[in-house]
Parts: sequence; C-alpha cells; structure tokens
Amino acid sequence: MKTPLGAPLMLPNPGLAEAVAEEWRAQGEKIMPATMHLTRLTNTAIDRVIPDRCFAENEILKTARNDVICYRADAPAELVVRQREAWDPLLVWADREYGAMLAAGTGIGFIEQPDAAMEALRRTLAPRVPFALTGLTAAATLCSSAIIALALADGADERGGVLCRLEPGMRITKRSDGDGTRKPSPHRPEKKPNSKARPLSCALRR
Repeated sequence: MKTPLGAPLMLPNPGLAEAVAEEWRAQGEKIMPATMHLTRLTNTAIDRVIPDRCFAENEILKTARNDVICYRADAPAELVVRQREAWDPLLVWADREYGAMLAAGTGIGFIEQPDAAMEALRRTLAPRVPFALTGLTAAATLCSSAIIALALADGADERGGVLCRLEPGMRITKRSDGDGTRKPSPHRPEKKPNSKARPLSCALRR
C-alpha cells in the first residue's frame, strides 16, 4: 500500500497500524476516504511532515497564538466560571510542564502571546516524531487549541472534545419572562466529542 505521493505506507507502531487496517476493513464496495481519518493522517505524516516537519510545528504554534482557552467570555456568569474552572488548570499545566505561560483575557481583541511561551512550545515539539506531530496538528485544529491537543497527547487530560466546546455548549438564547424582561438561558447540552477525536489518540502519542 502506498500514499498518494507513492511512498510506502509504513507506520511507526502496531496500534496505529491496526487502527488504519480497521478503517480499511470497515469499507464496503465503495471506498469512502472521508471516513478514513487515520489513513489521511498517516498519508499527511509521510508525504508532508516527514519531508518538512517545520510545516506541522508552525501550524501548531499558529494555533497556540490564538488558542481558544486564552479567549474568555465576560458573560454569562455560569460560562465565565466553567471556562475558568476547565481552562485555567490547563494554562497552569502548560507552564509547569513546558514552561509556556500563555496570556488569557476577555473580549475579541487579539491577545499577544509571550515570545518565551512560543519558544517553550517549540522546544517541546522538537523531539516528537512526525506521526505525533501530524496528530497534534489535527487535534489542535479540531480543538482550536494547541494546549488541549498537547494535554491529550501527553495524557494530562482526555476531555478534549468537551474542553474545546465549552462555549458552544453554553450557547445563550434570549427568553422573555412575564414582566417583559429578557434573560439568558442555556439551551443546548454539551456536544459529544468530534468523531475524529477517538482515532486521533492513536496518532498523538510521542
């Protein structure tokens, strides 16, 4: 079996190889590439990341500069609390684990991240194999968070699908009370983790 660019599809560990094989076994008469997330990741790792790992590192760092856990709501109060309780420990963990202390704030304005934090994250990406970098890039994109992706990869937290959806899960609608005032109320439960998140765990490990 070969990648789209003709390279041998050689995988780094039995777990990932079995997961890719399972994707192929699940195909029917018609091959559905859109359902084969790990196969696509391994193709990307072999065809793009192995020849140019800086591509993956830069994508992850670009996500870190706009990391969703750094952008907080200032209302409603329940969402403010949920974001603080879920995301503050991740910021502390990133600082303790990697020496990367990201800045956080409220509002929609761009938050400039310290150069020292970005360099610290680059250092933690440096020893990771191309397949792990590819998985990290995909997870960071799915979660809009390099820190959540790293926490998933390094076993610090397995709730990525929930942590990156705190705001959508607390989407607010307006309802009118009897006195004519309008008050916010949560109307949607937490989304289930993206279907891609489970197979990503095979590719995220160092």
